[in-house]
Amino acid sequence: MFGGGKFLKSVIEKTNSASSPSEALNLVRDELKKSDPSNWLDELPQTAKNAVASSNPLHGAGMIVAMSSAAEKLSSKNSDESSMQEFPGLYPFVEAAEILLVELSRESVSAYPGGFVQMCSAYSELCLIHHKPLASVHPLRSAISKIQADDQQITSVHSFFLRACIASKCYKFAQPYVMADLHKLDPFQVRLDTMSLLSYFYYSSIVCIALKNFTRALHFLKLVFVVPEDAISVIVIEAFKRYVLVSLLVHGEFADELPPFMSPSTHRMLKVSSLAYVRFAESFKVEEKPDTKDKVVVPPLSEQMEDQENLQAQQQEQAFGRHFGSEQKSKTLKVLKECFPIFVKDNLLGLVKQCLSHTIQVKIQRLTDTYLTYSLEDITKSVGLDSVSYAEKWILLMVEQGKVHAKIDQSKQMVSFIDDDDDNADTLEDLIEFEKRVKTVQILGNKLLELHKQIQLDPEHVKRVLSAEAGEAEAKSKWEQNTGTGDSDGDVPNSVEMSGK
Repeated sequence: MFGGGKFLKSVIEKTNSASSPSEALNLVRDELKKSDPSNWLDELPQTAKNAVASSNPLHGAGMIVAMSSAAEKLSSKNSDESSMQEFPGLYPFVEAAEILLVELSRESVSAYPGGFVQMCSAYSELCLIHHKPLASVHPLRSAISKIQADDQQITSVHSFFLRACIASKCYKFAQPYVMADLHKLDPFQVRLDTMSLLSYFYYSSIVCIALKNFTRALHFLKLVFVVPEDAISVIVIEAFKRYVLVSLLVHGEFADELPPFMSPSTHRMLKVSSLAYVRFAESFKVEEKPDTKDKVVVPPLSEQMEDQENLQAQQQEQAFGRHFGSEQKSKTLKVLKECFPIFVKDNLLGLVKQCLSHTIQVKIQRLTDTYLTYSLEDITKSVGLDSVSYAEKWILLMVEQGKVHAKIDQSKQMVSFIDDDDDNADTLEDLIEFEKRVKTVQILGNKLLELHKQIQLDPEHVKRVLSAEAGEAEAKSKWEQNTGTGDSDGDVPNSVEMSGK
């Protein structure tokens, strides 16, 4: 006997007589429309327990319908957060959602994936509102495995899970999901829309930044700009700000490598909306160039920052001044002073601080790719440091950290960069890494061939190709009729003859 609350018990039991999953869902949906969710929300937890214990997957699918209906009721309270927190059915919904996300069968989820995503979205929002994102990490991770067709598919639940990991600072839980190459998209099966895809790429970049995997973070930030949109969203603007800073961390300079198909107006709008970050990145250029760009119009610092923030700015200037040259320091400190309130407001001051020291190391590392020997004086000028002694300290620090291999000749003030590839070329670790990369390339090649086959066999693609070919044939036929190329007497009109010449 199917237990639980009286109303939901009768509704869920009606799925036993359904001949198909769609009929079962329609039966539950019709019954729920006749009632007020406030009258049966308290029945959700016990009914959910009985649904997952039942051998009939339609019972679980019916519960998803009930939960999606409850989610709509809760979302109507979203405009007023305080009333949403006091809503009487709030805690039963959260308790039932945790049971279903962890224990529901894949068959039940596949019967109504849209309602399952809606339930995950409402559950994730409620956990954030009540400042309990950590409690949602495990249920949402379980939900991903239930809605995924395979482990290479991106779903809407991925963005909810990554957001919960970021809010709870559990970046290690999210690491497997951002390091895996997820490339399969099925919007109809998993209800994946443009905003969910943008959110997945954006949250993945934030996780990679927290894990200090800046190369991977730059990869995800570029993918944000690839997703087609009708208008620039807030996510794209925030991604561009981080893209500028992460470019400094990876390349030592702002690498403006946005997709070539992006319109110039969109590119320009992104730069204008992130002008403080673009100016900060361009201030690291050693060459002295006249500043012709528009300056960020901000009020004086005394009007925008409290005493504690002023002290923080002064400490930042002192720490920055110990490392950079006077010319470089004056340019970057000027931008840092003007844009400091913006960095604080955007909560990106920590990433800006990392750029201050990491950019020097990246520039020195790039010198090792070009020169075998280089004078300390030239390194000082190239990197933009204050003196030869600072350049020597930075090189010694990087040698100690294993980031460069170099020897310093104090008598000649020369640095010899050592190529350590010859010593370790035949080690087992290098051979294993080489084999991994070869396998990765082979897997990527097979994926491209598979995608090419799918595109060639896709009915929509075939229809478009045939339509285009028919249009070309029709246009060619009309042109021949107008020019008289197909006349039986074989005379070629003058216009055609002249064009042939």
